[in-house]
Amino acid sequence: MRILIAIQALENLGGKERDALAIAGGLAARGHTVSIATRSARLAVPAEVTLRLVDAGAWSNHGRARRFAAAIAELRSSEDFDAVLSFEKLQHADVYYAADVCFARRKLGVRGLLPRYASYRRLERACFGPDGPDILFLCRAQADEYQRHYRIAPDRASILPPMIHPTGRRDFYARRAEIRQEFGIPETATLAVSVAVYAEQKGIDRSVAALREIPDLHLLAVGLKNDASIKALAAELNLTDRVRLCGHRDDIPDILGAADLMLHPARLENTGLVILEGMLAGVPVIASGGCGFAEYIARFGAGIVLSEPFNAAEYVAAIRNALQPDRLAELRQSARASAPQLLAEGGLDPILDVVERALARRRQRSR
Repeated sequence: MRILIAIQALENLGGKERDALAIAGGLAARGHTVSIATRSARLAVPAEVTLRLVDAGAWSNHGRARRFAAAIAELRSSEDFDAVLSFEKLQHADVYYAADVCFARRKLGVRGLLPRYASYRRLERACFGPDGPDILFLCRAQADEYQRHYRIAPDRASILPPMIHPTGRRDFYARRAEIRQEFGIPETATLAVSVAVYAEQKGIDRSVAALREIPDLHLLAVGLKNDASIKALAAELNLTDRVRLCGHRDDIPDILGAADLMLHPARLENTGLVILEGMLAGVPVIASGGCGFAEYIARFGAGIVLSEPFNAAEYVAAIRNALQPDRLAELRQSARASAPQLLAEGGLDPILDVVERALARRRQRSR
């Protein structure tokens, strides 16, 4: 098939972008002719995939979203693509990979009348309306969330296995001392790690605040696009000596291996692939109950799932509980034991199987 993959921007290597690039490369390796349409690209696309830059500039994020939707509709009508796989909420795609959270769940009140929110609401309603694409949900919790707001016919929806990007290695602890030395963290210190692009969205500030109540804990936050607010908070709370921040890193598995605990108290999280990455590295995870992949923490007993809405005192208590020596050893063993099952259930190939079936099914319906 000639497949067009639509994603607004390939600028930051977040979960959506990483999944899009992996799926594009995987489909091309299976013999499909694959193009990626985007308005901005800083990330490299697989060599066998064609990059198509579309004109969708605007002064606002919602303006760019509207223009991108129009540009993809025009591109599809002008060229002979067999199918469109979108990572954005577009009515005129064949299949939507649901990489974003449900907008309808937000309680906006009168703010919902503003152009920004009205635009996002219209795009989502068109995507999930009866004339929209088939939907690939990333987890059961996400599917249930959308079903509460939209009537999605069963034959339009599939739930994907988890997208696990194998590291090709299992010795996550080989560089433990080196990583700690690089960031100035004592070898004997208790270290929590967080992996996030957007600090407040993923609750990094919540973890910094929790450090006030846990004097021996250090925090290393990796991947932040902008860390100014977290630096200011750490300084305000006199925690600069126990908080380390850095941007994108290519050695996340090594960094996880240097940690005792992963913290992911996200405010907004579709799935939370970093949760699975932590478990695969044998690191227990404390995460918000709103994270789609928190179900795996509970299923394998590999950490603690926080209740919703978030409660700071509960979060501090959960960290203290997890750091008790016997409890930490138990959680670490459960995380390590989860790896074979996670690897058996997830990965790129099972996802490509579902994507191909969905695209073929949609193409057959349109004939």
